[in-house]
Amino acid sequence: MKIPAIPIAVVWVILCAFPLAAAERQVVMIATAANFMGAMEKISEVYHAETGSRVETVYSSTGKLYAQIKKGAPYDLFLAADARRPELLAEEGVCAESFVYATGEVVLWTGNRSFADAENWQQVILNEGVRRISVSTPETAPYGAAAFAALEEKGFLPRLRDRLVYGQNVAQAFQFAVHGSTDLGLIALSLALSEKGRPGFFWRVPEAPKIVQKGCVVTGGDNEEAARDFLEFMRGETGRTVLHEFGYR
Repeated sequence: MKIPAIPIAVVWVILCAFPLAAAERQVVMIATAANFMGAMEKISEVYHAETGSRVETVYSSTGKLYAQIKKGAPYDLFLAADARRPELLAEEGVCAESFVYATGEVVLWTGNRSFADAENWQQVILNEGVRRISVSTPETAPYGAAAFAALEEKGFLPRLRDRLVYGQNVAQAFQFAVHGSTDLGLIALSLALSEKGRPGFFWRVPEAPKIVQKGCVVTGGDNEEAARDFLEFMRGETGRTVLHEFGYR
């Protein structure tokens, strides 16, 4: 029996009657500070395994991500490495109310075993054998700003300024140290505890202020509800376990 052709107009009406596939609806675009990369990748993987939903993440410095969101970049969720930028976006009506999702800290990291016996970060960073030290740009990267605060408090900055090599974000500063482009890196504890960081050595930098990291849901987008679902998962038991694994409080 010949099956009659269905008019194109009818097909269009049928397609329009159904929403987009769940997988498409549930893709959440997240602007994430570079220090949070390791934790974010693990949380996203578990989230997808448990819910079937997925996220796409862009990593950069907090300052650059903030500027992109201000210009209308299509992110659904912003996870910053400071408190100020999400607060500003909330005040401007670009985001919903900001919230704290993690507290991080600065460490001094090296892959060079010859420094392993040093008692503290000051002994390492003032070692005469150190030629280059990577740090993220303090103007746009909160971990770089915190590292600079520690150098200034100890009076080390005049002596070390010419040895500093700047990464666009803390992940890049870490990569410089991992690949040996620099002897040391002033980075986030989370990166020192990552898969690439664990073979090295690190010292806490107590003079650097602890970094309260805030986030916010970008308002007005199609995925606002999905963004809140992911956020609820991240702030739940599974997410908190991952955060602690990477040294966040």
